Amino acid sequence: MEEKTLTELSKILDRKLFASFPEWEKYAEFDDAEYDVNQKSLGLKIPSPATDRHFLLILERGDCIEVSFHDGNLGMIAERQMMCGQNNDNFCVEAAIEFLEEIVSEKVLIAKNHSSWLSRLIESKSLSFIKPAEIEEKKFARIYSWQGNFNSSIS
Repeated sequence: MEEKTLTELSKILDRKLFASFPEWEKYAEFDDAEYDVNQKSLGLKIPSPATDRHFLLILERGDCIEVSFHDGNLGMIAERQMMCGQNNDNFCVEAAIEFLEEIVSEKVLIAKNHSSWLSRLIESKSLSFIKPAEIEEKKFARIYSWQGNFNSSIS
C-alpha cells in the first residue's frame, strides 16, 4: 500500500507553523483529507498553558485553515477560517500563523457574551475573538486568554 502524502496546503502549514511554533510539533495529527482520501491533512489540538480545559484546534480543511479556541464546554468555541486557494496558500498560512501569534501573545482574547433572553431562546453558546481594549465595553460575561492573564468573569 502506498504511503499517503500531505496535501499541498498541509505541507505549507506544516513547514511554516513548526518554524514559528516548534514546540507544537508533538501535537500534530494527520487525518484523511476531506476531498482526497489518498492524501492527509494536518490538524493540531494544543492545550492551553493556563488550564487543561482550554485548547486551540488548528485544521487544514481543503480550501481553508480553521483556527478555533475551545473552552472545554460542549459547543463553546470561537472560530476563524482563513480561506485559501487561487494561488494564495502561502498568504493564507501566514495569516493563520499571525492570528495564532496574536492569541498566544494575548493580543487577541476570547469572550463569552452576557446571556440575554434571545441568546437563551436560540441557545447561543458561541464565543468570540476580541482585542483587550474591548474588555472595557463590559458586554462580556467571561474573558479567556491563552496564558490566563486576562481570564475573568465580568458582572
